[in-house]
Amino acid sequence: MKNYYTRISKSLLIGLLITTSAFTLKGDRVQAPANVPHAVIYFYQSRLVMTYYKYTIKHNDEILTTTHAQWRQPVVVFEEGPMELSATTEVTRKLKLDIKMGENYYVSCENGAGMVILSPRMKLENESAGIKNYNKAKATNKFSHDVVVFNDGSVVQVKLDASQDEQNLTGSLFDAENPTDDSRQFTAARSNVAAVYSYKDNL
Repeated sequence: MKNYYTRISKSLLIGLLITTSAFTLKGDRVQAPANVPHAVIYFYQSRLVMTYYKYTIKHNDEILTTTHAQWRQPVVVFEEGPMELSATTEVTRKLKLDIKMGENYYVSCENGAGMVILSPRMKLENESAGIKNYNKAKATNKFSHDVVVFNDGSVVQVKLDASQDEQNLTGSLFDAENPTDDSRQFTAARSNVAAVYSYKDNL
């Protein structure tokens, strides 16, 4: 599984160790490195519906998230510029974003009509509507995962164990398509890790 995180240069890693910046929306917390430029995309489905057909949202074939009914998830992006999101059921729908560092983007992930099954329908909402609708999502599918940044600038999404020792970080690899899967174990020596930050839903 590919993860949408760009390589961070060693010159920027110092900032990761010093401080974090929090973005808060009704209990959700994104802890992202304040000294590394980044944007946040808030994905959500908040409308009450009888039937919801989930779909995976990708950028350049890299999985960002998988939608659910009454669900929300923030994704941190480190690369500025045009970004095209795509989602496929029986048809493919796309949404173009113009990512600027320091900005927040609110993407509603609903269903549209389809011939056999419901189609994806992604919509970029303004901040006022986005925060309102994001907060309406009940976060039925709760998530909690971490991002480990290594000394060489590479990153990996994991779910760290609650208890950690002084030598190693342990847990399981995080899969956006199957967030409850804990079968793939993760271990990393702390000496190779520059920083760790987290996505949380505290509701």
